[in-house]
Amino acid sequence: MPKGLKGKDDMRIRVIVPNGMVLEREALKITAPGTEGFFQVLPRHVSSSWSLRQGVLTVLGEDGEEHMAIDEGFLVKQDDLVIVTCLRAMRGESLETLLESVDRSFRETEEKEQQLKEVLVKLETETLKSFMDLG
Repeated sequence: MPKGLKGKDDMRIRVIVPNGMVLEREALKITAPGTEGFFQVLPRHVSSSWSLRQGVLTVLGEDGEEHMAIDEGFLVKQDDLVIVTCLRAMRGESLETLLESVDRSFRETEEKEQQLKEVLVKLETETLKSFMDLG
């Protein structure tokens, strides 16, 4: 729809991560996890920008609510366009399934980090042992 014909209560949101766009849709209300606490963006709000923390972004549209887990980033509203940029974002069918997916993803990440720490400790130990053998 041409910009001049859009209603005053229309707003479009785009969620962008480093490898592409993960969400683009119309929105009536957006609730986001700001660094100073949760806040809401409505179509008639003035253009502004906010820093985001890790949490759940909720987008309310005419067809219902959509939840998305996001990492740190920024939200910029300019006129009727809202752009969210963050490092990671994960969509969920419902808030419950989203939380389960995030929990599973965090557990997998923690396991990988633990494995990496073990490899680094082993490497450091072997390096120190090699230096001691030289002396």
